Amino acid sequence: MARPKKLDTPTKGRFVGFWISEELYHVASTEAKKAGLSQSAYWRSLAANQQIRQQPVLIHNVDAIVSELQQINKLGGNLNQIARYFNENGLMTNSLAKELQETLHMLQDSCGRLDRAVEKEYGNG
Repeated sequence: MARPKKLDTPTKGRFVGFWISEELYHVASTEAKKAGLSQSAYWRSLAANQQIRQQPVLIHNVDAIVSELQQINKLGGNLNQIARYFNENGLMTNSLAKELQETLHMLQDSCGRLDRAVEKEYGNG
């Protein structure tokens, strides 16, 4: 069986040029970069009244952020083990209650440190 033919994509056959201020050019350049688009693609999207979405910010290899994410991951594993125990009809004991409370406090502290590290690296915007 033959592979289906590709649909013809419309070609860009017309050039449209116009003058803009330096300020508008700077704004458009910044917004196009945020969206991961070329200048042309950005202006075409605006002309077609399409929604332009910014690309998500990628976390760089910042040691504090990576460290806190690893800590949160480990704490999540501990909480999953405790949840599995309770789902298998395990009983609450004083030592288990203390461990659960300590894990939740550690998770809360780690989330706070992560929040501060992200704030420091990327700001609050």
